[in-house]
Amino acid sequence: MTVRVTIKALVSLPLVIALSVPAGMAQAPDEPDPNAVQLTLAECINRALENNLALRIVKLDPAVARQFVTFQDATFDPVLGASASYGESDSTASTTLDGTPLPDSDNTSDSLSADASLSQALKFGASYEVGVGYADDKSTGVNFDPDTGFLVRSTDESEALRPFLTFNLPLLKGFGTEVNTLALVQAENDVKISDETLKRNADVIMKGVLDAYWDVAASRAAVRVSKQSLKLAQDLFELNKKKVEVGTLAPIEITQAEAGVASREEGVIVAENLLRDTEDQLRRLLAVPPDDPLWDKPIIPADKPSSEPTAIDLDAAIATALAERAEVLNARLDLETSKLSARVAHKNVRHRLDLQVGVNAQFRDAPSSTTLLNVAGQPTTTADFQTDAFPNWTVGLVYAYPFGNRAAKANAAVAKINEERAQINLEIAEQDVRVDVRTAARAVESGAKRVAAAHSNTILQQKTVDAELKKFENGMSTSFEVLRIQTDLSDAQVAEIRAVLDYNKALADLERAKGTLLASKGLSVGTNGGK
Repeated sequence: MTVRVTIKALVSLPLVIALSVPAGMAQAPDEPDPNAVQLTLAECINRALENNLALRIVKLDPAVARQFVTFQDATFDPVLGASASYGESDSTASTTLDGTPLPDSDNTSDSLSADASLSQALKFGASYEVGVGYADDKSTGVNFDPDTGFLVRSTDESEALRPFLTFNLPLLKGFGTEVNTLALVQAENDVKISDETLKRNADVIMKGVLDAYWDVAASRAAVRVSKQSLKLAQDLFELNKKKVEVGTLAPIEITQAEAGVASREEGVIVAENLLRDTEDQLRRLLAVPPDDPLWDKPIIPADKPSSEPTAIDLDAAIATALAERAEVLNARLDLETSKLSARVAHKNVRHRLDLQVGVNAQFRDAPSSTTLLNVAGQPTTTADFQTDAFPNWTVGLVYAYPFGNRAAKANAAVAKINEERAQINLEIAEQDVRVDVRTAARAVESGAKRVAAAHSNTILQQKTVDAELKKFENGMSTSFEVLRIQTDLSDAQVAEIRAVLDYNKALADLERAKGTLLASKGLSVGTNGGK
């Protein structure tokens, strides 16, 4: 009689013990494990978002995309240019006149030049360059003038300052902010796409962590159920031994009970191995370092799964998904970029007509002198010269148009096709998201029904076991039937565990389908260089 009570007590253990024991009671009396580590779902998610290796790689992409924005914007940075040079020359020559030797003549010159300028391309298409040049030239020389028969000594000094300004403005092709900032806008949109892609990957990683966390919880609960089933089989085996000893039961019942114990032992081994596999999957998603002690410590999920039915507003869920899902947002950005590219390509079909303006001045101080020398090299006549400053400016138009303009027209046609392709891709993304949300919503609804059905099945299987035990005690059943029905109960308990945890996975998957999985946990992901 004592054994019968023990069997019923074990068989009647509520499933809630397997699924949602308090944190302090997570270890069953038959499963002491002082080295086990309890982890909350929030702790696992935070560790994954911070350390997951795949996510750390994706976190680098927005930083790279932002550097491309800087690169494209740098096209419009002003450019400072400067140069300087200095040179000297010296030559000596002897000349003769009617066979009469003349003194050697020295010709020397030196020059210094320098300039500085500031140039910039403007976002509406114009460009300018403003600067100033400086030159200092000095030269002296003696040369024979065959027309006069005299030697001529000349001295030239020139110091000039030349400010200048050039301005170019496209009037047709190449004019406008859209045309000249296309690459910059594309880079900015790529940043937004990269951010959304990071968010999508974070959602995927987070969903994986949620699934792995509940898989560990399910596997651990399955281990407890399998051990309970083993204990029932062992109790039945001990009871049968006693009944055989007193002659109230056939010896074959001992063999059947012993086979049941062996089968349950195999079930415990399989369940424990599955638990270790699911724990490793969770450790992988958490990017646990190789030397972390967590690799050798069992993981006990501290959070309790929810089994309460959840009401779903399908239309609101779809609207949220269309506003939040990265795939839709990125498709919209791609369409926006394609439309801009098509407009720019259409504008670039126009003729080339540029307005060019140039202004420069020269402020020059250039005294010079010329001296006539006699045959002996003595001066006879001297003349001095001086130059004045003068400004000048130019205004002009430059026109160009290739015959047929086929390259620009082909580019515009391709851009229009790409715009149409982007529009179709957006519609596909919206359709996929709509179906994804509907599928996830149905999974939640069916999951809630599955939990209720599994719970009912567990209760019915419990009653069946109780009834079969009474029949066995009265000699109206066999060990084989008791073991079979106990197995059905264990299977029902495991199925209920799986149904509850699959329901929690479905709830998380609905948030993922809506694009709000991170927000639902009050989390966000940053682009801090992969850390």
